[in-house]
Amino acid sequence: MSKNQKVEFVRIITETKIPISKSSDRRIDVFEHRYGIKLKQTTADAAVLKLLHKHFPAQSFSELRNKVQAHDYIFLSDMEKYDGERRMAKLLREFDKAGMETELFEESRYTPAPWQTEPMSQEYFKNVLQRDREIEKETLEDIEYETVGYISPDAKAYSNPTTIKFSQLY
Repeated sequence: MSKNQKVEFVRIITETKIPISKSSDRRIDVFEHRYGIKLKQTTADAAVLKLLHKHFPAQSFSELRNKVQAHDYIFLSDMEKYDGERRMAKLLREFDKAGMETELFEESRYTPAPWQTEPMSQEYFKNVLQRDREIEKETLEDIEYETVGYISPDAKAYSNPTTIKFSQLY
C-alpha cells in the first residue's frame, strides 16, 4: 500500500458518518459533525470579495456578497469530500493575513434533527487539527506494521509528531 493510499484510507475513516440505530422507532439516525467560518464583518468590500472569489471561484460575487451581508457561513468543513478541516485551516490563514476577523463554529446533529451550533476558538480548532494529525500518524503506523511487519524509517519520518505551529498545520 503506497503512502497516498494510506492517507486516503485514513481520510475515509475519519470523514465517515456514523449511523446510530434506535430500536424504538427502527429508523437509523446518522451523527453528523462539521466546522464553519463566518466573517465578523457584514460589509462586503472589494478586498473581501476578491479573497473569497479566489477560494470559491464557482460562486458569483453577488452570492459571496449576500453570504457576508447575511452573516452566513463562508465555509463549512463538510463542503469538501475530504480534508474539510485542512482547507478550513488554509482559509483561516488567508483571512488572518488579510486582516479579516473570523468567527468559528462547531455544529453537530443526529439527522434529521436541526444543527446544534457552538462557538469555537482558534485554539480549540488547532487542537482538533493536532488530534487529527496524531490519529492519522497512528493509523499509518498501524497499517505499516500490519502490512510490512515493522515501521519503516520513511513512515516514521512522514509521521513524526514534532511540535507544530498552527500556521504549519496543513
